[in-house]
Amino acid sequence: MSDAAVEKKQSVSKCIYWVRTGQTTVDAAVDGNNSKNTPNVELTGLGVDHVNRLQKAFAHQTFDTVFVSPLRAAQQSLVTMRIQSKTIITDDRCRAWKQYPSDFLPTERVRSESLEDLYGRVASFLETLASLPDSTILVVTHPEILSMIFEYDVPCGTYVVQQTT
Repeated sequence: MSDAAVEKKQSVSKCIYWVRTGQTTVDAAVDGNNSKNTPNVELTGLGVDHVNRLQKAFAHQTFDTVFVSPLRAAQQSLVTMRIQSKTIITDDRCRAWKQYPSDFLPTERVRSESLEDLYGRVASFLETLASLPDSTILVVTHPEILSMIFEYDVPCGTYVVQQTT
């Protein structure tokens, strides 16, 4: 490897680990009533097992900053992983689809934020990550946020991105 290549490789020292929450009770619903109008749900036993495996994988890793969704599954995942970090930030931009109560009947399905709004929220979050100094960052979030980043080509900047599931 040339000296220039080594120098360039060493200049990238921001590393972001993306962690999806463990399985939730909504994820595990098999009766077709996968009620997306209740996003603030608990992890299942299997979800806790998934997160425990991550805890072992990150046992010797210290993160400069951790960003976590304010929703229960993400918070529970982070606590279960026992992550070592200088700074933990609960950031609403990491949360699952925002849900709004029905304007009419309490039995109506709730409205969600638009795909465009979700994209804007994720893009804003990624701009924040890009503005941080070189560091090791953990983001604990939800599947739709990860899908937006990895499938919809939201710009991620020029740093190392590692997805962990």
